[in-house]
Amino acid sequence: MKISNFSDKTGLSIQTIRYYMSIGLLHPEKNDQYWDFSQEDLERAEEILRYKKCGFSLQTIASILHLKQDPVLSEPEERRKLLEFFAQERERILAERRELEFSLRKLNVVISRASRNPEVESANGIPLPLFALICCPFCNTPLLWNGIRMEQNQVTCGDGRCACGFRVSVEDGILIVADITRPLIPPVDEDLSTLQHRTPQDVSYIEGFNQWIKSQLEQQELDGKIIFEDMLNTACFLHWAIADLSGEANYILCDTSLHVVRYYMSSIRTAYPHRNILFLVDDGIHHPLKPGCLDIIIDYASSEVYQKYGYPSSFKLLQRYAHNGTIVAGRFSARCKLQRGHTENLPMRYQLPTLLSSMRDNGITILAEKMGVHSLDPTVYTDALPGDVIKPYAFIGQWNME
Repeated sequence: MKISNFSDKTGLSIQTIRYYMSIGLLHPEKNDQYWDFSQEDLERAEEILRYKKCGFSLQTIASILHLKQDPVLSEPEERRKLLEFFAQERERILAERRELEFSLRKLNVVISRASRNPEVESANGIPLPLFALICCPFCNTPLLWNGIRMEQNQVTCGDGRCACGFRVSVEDGILIVADITRPLIPPVDEDLSTLQHRTPQDVSYIEGFNQWIKSQLEQQELDGKIIFEDMLNTACFLHWAIADLSGEANYILCDTSLHVVRYYMSSIRTAYPHRNILFLVDDGIHHPLKPGCLDIIIDYASSEVYQKYGYPSSFKLLQRYAHNGTIVAGRFSARCKLQRGHTENLPMRYQLPTLLSSMRDNGITILAEKMGVHSLDPTVYTDALPGDVIKPYAFIGQWNME
């Protein structure tokens, strides 16, 4: 049949049919100057439409159709690979749904704020319970404050100092350590290029590990607890997970980049104006917080960054802020296999045994863990080589200070 008849029977526009032909989804034969579509092409188009209605990407549909035409695969192997494709698409669609839900919540907040009396609007500062946790990281003493400005029981502006010379300021509701021009852990991935360059398959696969971490945290009693996350610019776990975690918890989000903190603050504050959150910018190691104040520590790819700068993990540096029973949860990119012939002078980064050893040495017991089966694209990882095998690893553990 001609392309016009094929279009009528399938409901696909001629432009769409030509596009599907250009990417290899349809393979009609050429009869003189016309394309001749067969019954097999019609059945193939119906199969494509079925997958499209499920929300599958064209790339995945092409892979599935190619898989079904592979004469070498046995039936059990074909079924196994199909299930893998289905699972990947499910995770991708779930991720897209969550992003849409997040955008919808932000839109609802914008609508609500537009119709609300400005006099009852939420302040954009540090809630007093979190402000009370601020102290000198060197002397462990409260700071002396000048120029404090408050709105609705939140500190929006002020300057704090310690007798030892340590200084901080609150600017637009963000707590900033005075000298952030020389952070000990420099900002990484400030433009989120790692996330932007991941393949759709990797994004979907990692999403499963994010959901696993969130489900582990949801099993904890979070009301009134202090939840801390640093290294936000690697993707910020709380940026999306905070929607489903306790609204009665207190959150501290920290990074060494003021630009990154402002970005996440704007997004999170818009969607959740009444959450108790302290946004913090420091040098990456000396957090101006009281010792033992953190109940939950989220290490979302933080330790793999710390390893880049010679630290086995983030936990030795964060131990002073934990207490007996503090929960730790996170994700780590584990290099499981090196490219052949490149074993010398490799950085410590992505070393899972080093991470686990550091956790044990610092009194952390692993309560549950999830190790990846499939390798991620190594080209998006700094200090990794093409051919390296990097798999995601997620964990939840507990600190034992006894």
